[in-house]
Amino acid sequence: MALIECRNDKNAGIITLNRPEALNALNTEMVADIAAALRHWQDDETVARVIITSSSERAFCAGGDVREAVSMIAQAPETSAEPYFSAEYGLDIQIASYPKPIISLVNGIVMGGGLGLARLSDMMIVSETIKLAMPETAIGLFPDVGASHFLRKMPIEAALMIGMTGTILTSGDVMAWELADAHVAFDNFDEVIDRLASMPNDADLNVMKDTISGLTTTPPEPFYANQMDVVTSVFGHNSLSAIIDAAKTAKEAEPWHHVLTTRCPTSIGLFWHLMMRADEPDNAISAIQRDYFLACKMMRRPDFVEGVRAVLIDKDNQPNWQTSMAEVTSGNVLEELFDFSGMSPLPVS
Repeated sequence: MALIECRNDKNAGIITLNRPEALNALNTEMVADIAAALRHWQDDETVARVIITSSSERAFCAGGDVREAVSMIAQAPETSAEPYFSAEYGLDIQIASYPKPIISLVNGIVMGGGLGLARLSDMMIVSETIKLAMPETAIGLFPDVGASHFLRKMPIEAALMIGMTGTILTSGDVMAWELADAHVAFDNFDEVIDRLASMPNDADLNVMKDTISGLTTTPPEPFYANQMDVVTSVFGHNSLSAIIDAAKTAKEAEPWHHVLTTRCPTSIGLFWHLMMRADEPDNAISAIQRDYFLACKMMRRPDFVEGVRAVLIDKDNQPNWQTSMAEVTSGNVLEELFDFSGMSPLPVS
């Protein structure tokens, strides 16, 4: 069975993610096939736009297949998982810079690399079934694929909440914080595809939005966006230690405090530093290039292999993190991670 399906439909190229048993987690085979399809359609005058969708009702894409990345580390420690991240981030840059409009139709679970695939598209359409998250701090990685760029659309306190804790958002919050461009019932996704595929070649994004406007629906009331006072009271502080202390003292923040004190301290600190101390990226491509440097460093730390083991392989949820939060907040761990001296940039074809 093909892990992605590609077809031409009227004036569009359609990419359907088709690995339902793995919630469409992106492995290097899928990444290579998507990249090849995009290259093929780039110069095809009969294809005016590309639509990315899923064959599964449960998920658009649960993220990158980090088990494959860990297997690469075991097989070739000298190169670690660089081939994996190079392929994934290369595809992200290809999508972010593609000369034709790319539209993603997102239902069910969309996390990590799956969110990168969708949000780096020109238009992200979501359904009422969406469950969106950036859960990488649980596995010793960090919210990557350009998240430090596209999460800045929302209040910084909310972006920190999502990136540091992996909080899951449903469609109300996704739309309230403008993480998606349109809200359409999942049952109408096929109609959206048909309308977009049937549009003239010169139709721009505004015309596309107008064409599907009759299918859009009002999202439900947001949950977290309606509690910004609580979110700000925890994540609105100017230091990592203060955020953790605030989560400890606020009753409503008890789940956040648990996560902040059990997930990978280095990952949590890295994302905080990325959003609060590092230079803001000029665009998605520069964010992805920086993410590649950071991923090259994080994948070589024992915490990444240990996090994947605890969460995805053994599933005991008892990771033994190498570095404590005290060491992250008081030492030079973060400064060393952001020192890219002598590192080679992401090779992009």
